[in-house]
Amino acid sequence: MNATTLDYPRPNLAHILAAVAIILLSLVFIGTLVPALIIPDGCTTFSAIIFLPWPVILAVVQYRGTFRRNPKSARIAFLSSVFLAVLPFLVLGVVLTSGAAFAIRFSFWLKLMAASLLTLGMMLANGHWYWELKEAVTDDWIGPASRIISLRESLLFVGAICVVLGVAVPIVHNTKPNQALHVTAEETPFSLPEGAYDVTYFRYFGGTRFQCTAEEDAFLAWYDEGVGTLESLAANQPLDPIQKPTGTGVIVGFAANGPITEPQSVTSGWKYYWNREDRWVSVLYDRLNKRLYYEINTR
Repeated sequence: MNATTLDYPRPNLAHILAAVAIILLSLVFIGTLVPALIIPDGCTTFSAIIFLPWPVILAVVQYRGTFRRNPKSARIAFLSSVFLAVLPFLVLGVVLTSGAAFAIRFSFWLKLMAASLLTLGMMLANGHWYWELKEAVTDDWIGPASRIISLRESLLFVGAICVVLGVAVPIVHNTKPNQALHVTAEETPFSLPEGAYDVTYFRYFGGTRFQCTAEEDAFLAWYDEGVGTLESLAANQPLDPIQKPTGTGVIVGFAANGPITEPQSVTSGWKYYWNREDRWVSVLYDRLNKRLYYEINTR
């Protein structure tokens, strides 16, 4: 054949749907990373800078491989989709080996199963399309070599920017500050006990500390939903009644190096504490003052 044709090879509906899904997922991921570039936290910004190029590259090679029929890009897109297909199984392995599978809601397993089926489908479609391009090249087919960006592609690029902004802008708008004194539950980035109020919190890279007022029944229901990390949940550390005075720190303000605290003694209520190396989860409920004190450090 030794010629470039418009009809051979041509992606079918499955190839197109897989490509669109991967491109959209990449754009959504980009949209979630963009706000991190402007968050005044060095570690968060640095992490975003490291991760941001990869979804950009994936979106570009997926488009070039499927819609511009570029064999090299199709190969990279296929290998990338193999990695995406493996991710849900890696998550499954982490959950099962952590020993915390019993504490995870059924909805999580449904989402993980859906993600597995979706990524496997995208991998198979990308693999089939790459194989078709490879066979075509073997038959002396020469792919389109034009590097001119068409009007349609320009419009698609504008649409891609709109998708990224559509994800990023609400995140920026709803991003809460890393510290606050005596705010409502709605003004915080946390899932708190039902009816909680008068919240004070402090966030840092790898950790969180907050305190709020909540009824005891609401606190217990919140605790039963799962507190901490997979690692701490797997330890099956119980929530114990406080039988002797237990000390904690009440956040009363903030300094450049962290929160300013005053000592507080809790004589009645509940306590939970788990730690391993430099990681810990601490939960303390003061029954007399109806105050919850929570602290977690994951690094």
